[in-house]
Amino acid sequence: MNFGQWLREKREDYRVSQQQVAVESNCSRRYISMIETDQYEPSEKMQAAIMAAVERLNPNRDLELVFDYVRLRFDTHDVKHVIENLLKIKMTYMLYEDYAFYGYLAKYVFSHIQVMISPEEDEKGTLIEMKGQGCREFESLLVAQGRSWFDFFVQCEKEKVHYKRIDLAINDKIGILSIPYLIEKCERRELTSKFRSFQELSSGKLENESEQLFIGRTLYIGSLKSDIYFCFYQKNIEQMIKKGVSLEEAEIKNRYELRLKNDRAYHAIQDLLIYRNCEQTIFNIIHAYIVFLEVGKTKKKANWEMDPMWAQFMGENREKLKLTTAPKPVELSQTMAWLRKQVAPTLKMLLLIDRENNTNKINELLNETNLSKKHEKMIEQHTLMIKELLVDESE
Repeated sequence: MNFGQWLREKREDYRVSQQQVAVESNCSRRYISMIETDQYEPSEKMQAAIMAAVERLNPNRDLELVFDYVRLRFDTHDVKHVIENLLKIKMTYMLYEDYAFYGYLAKYVFSHIQVMISPEEDEKGTLIEMKGQGCREFESLLVAQGRSWFDFFVQCEKEKVHYKRIDLAINDKIGILSIPYLIEKCERRELTSKFRSFQELSSGKLENESEQLFIGRTLYIGSLKSDIYFCFYQKNIEQMIKKGVSLEEAEIKNRYELRLKNDRAYHAIQDLLIYRNCEQTIFNIIHAYIVFLEVGKTKKKANWEMDPMWAQFMGENREKLKLTTAPKPVELSQTMAWLRKQVAPTLKMLLLIDRENNTNKINELLNETNLSKKHEKMIEQHTLMIKELLVDESE
């Protein structure tokens, strides 16, 4: 897609006129018309200025901040206390599994929410881990409990909590930033940064019908081994490659993740709890580590101004960032994905054989199958009403 086509489609999506874009970008309507009809290709600098102007006209331009990974360690070995007093899930509905990760002995699992345990003599204590899906499911529980993430972390602060890892993700639904553009800025060193390294990864998918190649770009800023680094990537293309979601159906275009560990995670949570201002917390962190610049007339970067696209992302003429929740019901997503890929084709084949031969082998097989205690516990987790799962404070 060339820039003229991008501009035409954006104007249609946002229902704005060429004149509005011209005024916002400080150029003439005829200039905008020439770009859209491919009579003129603006410079990269002008493209960035027009993109920023167009996004300022976006009627739904709010960015969203979500927790995308939470790993907390507690000194206590009282796993029931952690589950029932912090997560507020009834212990009886947790699934016990005799293996875990990070050197822990075993774990209690509620769908994608994991609580890992260690022996009494081990100083690792108890660990809560929630990845992206786990965070969304926990938000469903928080809503049912009448709590927020802030309430949860305030409760954790009353314990001996250690923040092992916190990922804060900014969901960009309209593409305020261009990931390929930022990669080029990094390659040309048109930025100032505390980070000493960056890397770019690409993944692609070839559509057979159109033979069109889609490339998803990911930009890592900072060392992946450090306690802080950023990951910016094209979420819509990732969803298309992994799950077959079309680009038009993808709700999120880009995702910008701050991955924080240990002291970095601790200080971010403290700032959130003290000021309750997500905009201030996350953009102070970003600004402290990286600023993309517009090349100036001199070689001295101190005299260069902030890149217009980056300035808009950082808050210039944009709505304030809000901490949002995207609760999802407890679901068997991983199991269903495995069934769809590994089992469903064989199952369909056997059903067709049953139909042709007028047999009932599939039902006979199911009737002969016995469920384990693990399966019975999973049935409980996925069929009970949320309120039945939660600890009642009045009890």
